[in-house]
Amino acid sequence: MEWSPFTVEETQAFLNRVQSPFLPGIFVVETTEISYKPLPFFQNTRHIVLENLAVAPPLSLEYLMRGDDIFYLDGSDAPLKALCEKGALILKAETVVDYLEFHCAVVVERPDDILLFRPSPALRRFKDPVHYLDFQFDQNNFGEHDITVNMRPDKGFTVHAAFVFDGKIDPATAHISTNGDITINRREGI
Repeated sequence: MEWSPFTVEETQAFLNRVQSPFLPGIFVVETTEISYKPLPFFQNTRHIVLENLAVAPPLSLEYLMRGDDIFYLDGSDAPLKALCEKGALILKAETVVDYLEFHCAVVVERPDDILLFRPSPALRRFKDPVHYLDFQFDQNNFGEHDITVNMRPDKGFTVHAAFVFDGKIDPATAHISTNGDITINRREGI
């Protein structure tokens, strides 16, 4: 799904809701861009990125918004759990890998830095040939075709895929429960 910009009016309304009274002026409508995209695995939920372009590098904050509820993505799994508790999670074979990828990207409070290795066609546009070759090597060894999804009897899912663990790519198995909880078990080197 593509990112869409907020209008000036939407930006001001959102800033009014999330602006801290202790940090006035950090985000003002004139120097703030807000973009959003719907998430296919959360019903009626937007992933929102707020950027202050007046500082270098730009200061970014990320949120989830469903109706009047706004959740700051603070690196914990609490915002995702809160949405799941509200019944927003839609886990299907078509959305479970997207949920897993998003969860790995936004939940950073765990012992290892773990990302789902899911090459995207956009990554093939590297200008630096060294990075392009590294990417091509990894893509040739692990790719979208290596991701398998199986529904479990409890209606949860098991996903076999390549993951990046602290910079090293290894196969792993992820178990995703119907309430959104995820456990990832690494299988060292193949």
